[in-house]
Amino acid sequence: MLDILLYFNWTYVSTVYSEGCYGETAVDQLKLAAASNGICVGQTLALRQHASVSQAVDDVISRLIEINAQVVLLFTYLEETRTLFSAIQQQQLVGRYTLCANTTTKSPIS
Repeated sequence: MLDILLYFNWTYVSTVYSEGCYGETAVDQLKLAAASNGICVGQTLALRQHASVSQAVDDVISRLIEINAQVVLLFTYLEETRTLFSAIQQQQLVGRYTLCANTTTKSPIS
């Protein structure tokens, strides 16, 4: 993900991550690497596990609108990524953000 930030010369990004080991670890590692390359990771927004996926996504989208995010990095599970993309489309926000996703499944695919 850092290579993408450097390639496009992005110096300020926001992140959306899945609560838990995967998302939190990924964001922590990105913050360290970004800081050593002069990139600011401004907002880090969690998709809360205790909320429904759609409610968590709606909360995050509201916050992204509020902070006027432009480049958003996703460290989310596949279901959450799909729900986020669908909500962005439904709310007619396509084109408002540059989204880069590093998505995984919650369990190995059989």
